[in-house]
Amino acid sequence: MGLTLLLAASAAGAVQPGSCEGDCKAPRAQALLQTGSVGGHRFSAHASGEELKDVQRVASMSLSEQSALVEELVTQVLRTGQPLTGIQKEIIERLNQTFVNETLPELQKRHDSDQEMLYAHAAGFAHCDGTLGTASQSVSTLNSEQSSLESFLAECVAQESSLQSTKNLLHEELTAYLQALQPPSSMMPEQRAPTPDMDDFIAQNLEFFKTLNSSYASLKEHISTVEAEVEAKTASCEQEELIFDAKFCLWKTEVENAKTNYLHCRQSAETLYEETLKTAHSNAEGRRADLEALRKVQCYLKMLLDGTTQEKMNECNDVQHTQSSLDIAEPQVPDINQVLLDGLGAPGSRVQCTAAGGGQSPESPYGTSPYGTSLTGRV
Repeated sequence: MGLTLLLAASAAGAVQPGSCEGDCKAPRAQALLQTGSVGGHRFSAHASGEELKDVQRVASMSLSEQSALVEELVTQVLRTGQPLTGIQKEIIERLNQTFVNETLPELQKRHDSDQEMLYAHAAGFAHCDGTLGTASQSVSTLNSEQSSLESFLAECVAQESSLQSTKNLLHEELTAYLQALQPPSSMMPEQRAPTPDMDDFIAQNLEFFKTLNSSYASLKEHISTVEAEVEAKTASCEQEELIFDAKFCLWKTEVENAKTNYLHCRQSAETLYEETLKTAHSNAEGRRADLEALRKVQCYLKMLLDGTTQEKMNECNDVQHTQSSLDIAEPQVPDINQVLLDGLGAPGSRVQCTAAGGGQSPESPYGTSPYGTSLTGRV
């Protein structure tokens, strides 16, 4: 934005606005002091289209160029003592309006844009916590399911153990029964004939073996029934264990993925935030320098309109301008949410899960957010 005000030097062909080198600032400043013409061009009573173009060319210069040009103009005014014409004053006023209505608001707009971007990237940490919170709900559901399955499995194993104990007791009972048997005399009467003694011998043995056969068969049948129940319960428990193991490993995998994704999300958010913060501070420093130069130019312009003195020029050079609205406010970055992390649980190695921890691709903390990029340089 340099305050070349070239006023009409470019129209006269004396100095081109885009090719000022070395001592060309002096001819520009001298042109501003002329009362009615620059070179072969004469101004009308009102600002013409060409003069407005000159203002636009000045406004397109850098603030440092404007400051240097206006300072040279002030020096020329002090040296020659020539007052500004009405047209020159009008152009200066128009240029000052450009500063007030366009340049200053644009500086603030760019600052606000940086600040908005910084807050958006700081919000990425909250997004990570939100994602972890959602994941923790899924993990909690899986934990509840695997816990219930573990209870079912424990109950099944307990029932299997009880049946196994029953089977063992029946075997012991049958063994003890057989060992305690006292069969009747095995000695047949000497007279092998249909005598009363032979009748008693046969009746006693027949009763004994009938009772033995009934009791033995009953005990054997009971044992077979229990053995079948043990076999069925064992198969059922093995199936329950497979189901539990699968659910446990799924829970473990989800816990590990949730923790890994959260830490990746935090790391990405932190990197993006730090890069944005660094660039925002750099941009703010540059804008403060621009503002300093702009205020200095405005001070020079006011001095040209109100009357130029060396004292006023010294004041313009010495005054320090600050603008807190261009300071970057650093959002507070939340710490890692250890409560949520701990709440996911610690599955441990209760089951050997060969596929656990396969993980998922760490998600971006911004997804498709338009703020998913950092500031890349001063704007």
